[in-house]
Amino acid sequence: MSINIRTQGFDAGAKALATEMIALTIADLGKCKTRAEERDIIKWFDARSQEPMGYGWCLSVSGANPNSVRKLITDTVMENKRKRRKPYKKKRKK
Repeated sequence: MSINIRTQGFDAGAKALATEMIALTIADLGKCKTRAEERDIIKWFDARSQEPMGYGWCLSVSGANPNSVRKLITDTVMENKRKRRKPYKKKRKK
């Protein structure tokens, strides 16, 4: 039996899966050590793909507020920048 998830209704499991997919991706974004890793994850958000498991699909299935998700992404990226910033060292006088 074949199920076309684009034309058939979604149950609570699909909604939970889509919500978790967004949450895990934001969590992965928070674990990035380099800007390159961060860019790779942000590409998924920017693509806004309506294919199953794409960001656009996850947003529509989960019913998440895009503005709230965008704020979480921005806050996470800013926190990563803060973590990567080298601490300021005072120069000693000789």
